[in-house]
Amino acid sequence: SISSGGSISATSNITAGGYISATGAITAGGTGTFANVYSYGYVTALSDEREKNIIEDFEIPLDYIANAPIVSYEWKDKERRGDKQHIGSIAQYWLREMPELVPEVNGRYTMDYGRIALLSAIVDARHIVNLEQRVARLEKRIQLLS
Repeated sequence: SISSGGSISATSNITAGGYISATGAITAGGTGTFANVYSYGYVTALSDEREKNIIEDFEIPLDYIANAPIVSYEWKDKERRGDKQHIGSIAQYWLREMPELVPEVNGRYTMDYGRIALLSAIVDARHIVNLEQRVARLEKRIQLLS
């Protein structure tokens, strides 16, 4: 267990077999591997436009999201990961379309579920708005024909 009311800094790795507790912020750069991350507050990532060079708009086909596998699974390594049933997706599927969201850590694929969910919700919302606009145009045409 590592506990601090102030700050903890290191120029190398910090490893804890138990809990890391802080009353302030914990800031990490780079890649970490964790069994579980629990937060009573928010977990955020830098997304400030002033820090980005926008290369291009990115589109995700709606059918790609609709066809994404949703699976119920248990981890093979029950000793380390427990024997509970989980629900999620498969990293290799997302790797084909969005490799930026499927980093490889220690020879295994991981997924950024939060960003995938956000991007999927935006795609769905855009599709709904487009359909609503199309319906409104068709309703106006029907009124003109009546």
